[in-house]
Amino acid sequence: MNNPGYINIPFDDLDILTQRIRNMSVAELEKTNTKQERTVKVFIEKCQTARVEPKNLSELFKAYVEMIYHFHLRWTYARAIAHVLDETMKELGLPSEQRANMFTLIQCEGDLESTKWIAETNILSERLANVPSQSRTVKGLANHDADLLRDILKYASLYRLVDIDDMSAAPAVELAVINLAKGVKQGIPGKESVANIQFHFPPEVYNNLDLWRILAVNEIGGRIKDDAHHFQPRGQFLMREQLLTLGKYLVEQRILSEADDIFDRLPEDIIRYAGSYFQQVQRSKT
Repeated sequence: MNNPGYINIPFDDLDILTQRIRNMSVAELEKTNTKQERTVKVFIEKCQTARVEPKNLSELFKAYVEMIYHFHLRWTYARAIAHVLDETMKELGLPSEQRANMFTLIQCEGDLESTKWIAETNILSERLANVPSQSRTVKGLANHDADLLRDILKYASLYRLVDIDDMSAAPAVELAVINLAKGVKQGIPGKESVANIQFHFPPEVYNNLDLWRILAVNEIGGRIKDDAHHFQPRGQFLMREQLLTLGKYLVEQRILSEADDIFDRLPEDIIRYAGSYFQQVQRSKT
């Protein structure tokens, strides 16, 4: 299926922007962080207020395009920060092999979305362990523990359990049940508490303001990337609900054969159909 949110993404500009990012100053990287954070926030807000109405869907598609655009830049952005850090370390006489150690010097407070995902995974896994093995399926839980199934559905709607580039994809509830039945998660690989770090650097490292700014940019950028990893499907599921509502209306109007066919239509067609739907809803209220 096509993904209407991908239409009109300026992929040709990515190569140009990639090169520009590699040459960004620390101040420019900080501004990029701010822009990415705002993009994610706007996307979620638009998804939470989504409805089948032309102006609303037009704004929603625009926010989604910008969200995906930044999402595709995440690896390039990480390499750009590593490049800036390497240059600063070179000036301080530090080998580039110490880069990974440098990143451990600063960590933001607060839980990442992945940290919340792991905590929720552990809670649900423990609850599922109390369910008879033969009932550890979607159908079995519907009969044995509807409350747990409802919480697993919410869990599958909030976190990225699989790669989702298709807006028509529904929350992976069955996969969630299978994975939760395998047991708890221990933590995020590669994340280590600052208290456990034993690396020591010369005083000039700790007194270099530019270095700390780069490390802060990396940490904040990594947090934005991690959160966006879960926010993208979370928003897509909300968009999906609204588009299916429109799809069902178009089936009734004999324009589509199935509601899911809405995901094969271009954004401009969807917005036009939304106008027809919205007018009918308004007429029904009078």
